[in-house]
Amino acid sequence: SGDVLKEHINNELYIKRRIEGKRDIFKKLHGHLLDEKSRRVLLLHGLRRTGKTVMILQMIEQLIAEGKATAEEICLMTVNNETVTMIDIYRILDEQQSRKVKYTFIDEITKVNDVLTSSQFIHDEFGGYKEKILLTGTSSLAISMLRMKSLATRCEYIPMPPVGYNEHCRLVGDIGFLEYIRHGGIFTGDFVGFENMKGYVYTSIVENISDTLLKNRVPSRLGATKEEIETIVSKVIYN
Repeated sequence: SGDVLKEHINNELYIKRRIEGKRDIFKKLHGHLLDEKSRRVLLLHGLRRTGKTVMILQMIEQLIAEGKATAEEICLMTVNNETVTMIDIYRILDEQQSRKVKYTFIDEITKVNDVLTSSQFIHDEFGGYKEKILLTGTSSLAISMLRMKSLATRCEYIPMPPVGYNEHCRLVGDIGFLEYIRHGGIFTGDFVGFENMKGYVYTSIVENISDTLLKNRVPSRLGATKEEIETIVSKVIYN
C-alpha cells in the first residue's frame, strides 16, 4: 500500500532464490500457525540476516501448497519506512476483513512508529479465531517491551536463533568454521571486508536500540537528540 508498506521486496525474493532450504525452526513455526486452539498473536524475533523474511515467504508457499489457504486469504505486509503508524496497519487489516483473510504476516513490526503503545488492538480487533497473525521484529528491546506491555498475555513469543554452523552449511554451503565464527551466526553472502561488518553492527544493533529508545520517548526525557542517543549507544557497543 503506497511506498511504506510493500507486499514483496526484490532483494528478499532474490535471497529466497539463493536459499531454497528451510531453517530448523520452520517446522515449529508451522505448527504454531496451524494450532487452532491458540488465539494468541505470534511474535517472531531474530537478528537481521537470520532468514525471517525468507521463512515467511516459504511459509506462505507451504500454506497454499497444503490447501490451508488461497493466495487471496493471505496478507503480507513489509514495513520498510518509519513513518508507518499503527493506524496504517489497522486500516489495511480492516480492509482485508471483506476478503476473509486467514493468515496475516507483518514483517518488521518494530519499525512502526507507535507500535509500543497501540499494538494490543491487533490481537483484540483482528486476532483470535478470526485469523492467525504473525509479527516479526529485529529489535530485541522493542520486542521485549511488546511482550511485557501491550501484547502481554496476548502473544506467543518465538525466538529465532542465530544460524548454527551445521545449519549454515546445509543452507548455503561450508565457508569454513573460522569464517563462520567471524560473521557470528548470520547469512554471510553479501559481506566483503570489515566495513560491511561495521555497517551490519550499526544497523542491527545500534539503530535498533536507538529506535526503541526513541519510540519510548527516552531522548525527550534526557534532553537528547536522536543523533546524540545513537552516538552514546554506538560508543557503548564498540567499547
